[in-house]
Amino acid sequence: MEPRRALVHYTLYPTPFEVEIPELSFPAKPEDGQLRQEAEDVLSTTQWSEHEQRGKKAAAATARILAPDDLAGDALQVMIRICEAPAEPIDQRCQVLKMERAREFRARAELDDRGLIRQLEQTIAGRIKFFQPTDKGIAWAQKRNIRVKKFKSGIIHEYLLCQVEKRIGLIGPKWRLQRSSTIARDQSLQPDLLVMYPDGERIIVEVCCSNLKYDAQNILIEAALPEVDRVLAVTPDKKTKRSLGDALRKTSEDSSQDGQKPIAILDASQCLADKFDWAEVLVNHSQRLFPES
Repeated sequence: MEPRRALVHYTLYPTPFEVEIPELSFPAKPEDGQLRQEAEDVLSTTQWSEHEQRGKKAAAATARILAPDDLAGDALQVMIRICEAPAEPIDQRCQVLKMERAREFRARAELDDRGLIRQLEQTIAGRIKFFQPTDKGIAWAQKRNIRVKKFKSGIIHEYLLCQVEKRIGLIGPKWRLQRSSTIARDQSLQPDLLVMYPDGERIIVEVCCSNLKYDAQNILIEAALPEVDRVLAVTPDKKTKRSLGDALRKTSEDSSQDGQKPIAILDASQCLADKFDWAEVLVNHSQRLFPES
């Protein structure tokens, strides 16, 4: 037969027939040096990150290629959640995303490696940590139309206020709470929370995290209002509680406010504990944690 001709015979077509085989061409085999140079060109434009995995079974450090912009899988879910709900502890985020702590940690480590998130320096009682997008992370989110939640008073402040409001609200239906009250409006102040007891008592709750001198000035003004019976200040940790107490003492020495009502300072390790009795603290008129202690 002539070149590139073939005779075909198979069951479904009993009569043999002749076909022409098309002419095929194959590229030349690249040399080893050419392949090595192409691999080096790719690696030179790739970002590498070393992340050491630590656990009960100590593993060696592993390297992974980081794409410059894209996210997928767990890292994408965690990033979106941190953008939309930054005032959310790790355990709660794991619960919402239905992830184990180890999975969430690996995803968060990837985001940290890429410079998309950062941990806040301040914590709640030294245990509860929070994360927020960096400028690079905000740009990433805006590019994808992902909302980045921001709080006027900050992440720590918002979390503490929500927790205090929730726990006081569980005392009973007779207690009334207001975030936006008219008390102290004449002094251009807006208390974080107003708690109203069934017998008419009014208690102001202030969450104090960073600007303690300013908070101390406002607390002393609120404690002198005739329509206020008590003021409770809540801090994220014991160190901040001591600093707020010092600021209150110094400010009160320089202040001419008269008729101040009792002022109590609570830190998160106290008032967010499961066994803490909010009803007892709010009802106990004699409790005064400032300035005696």
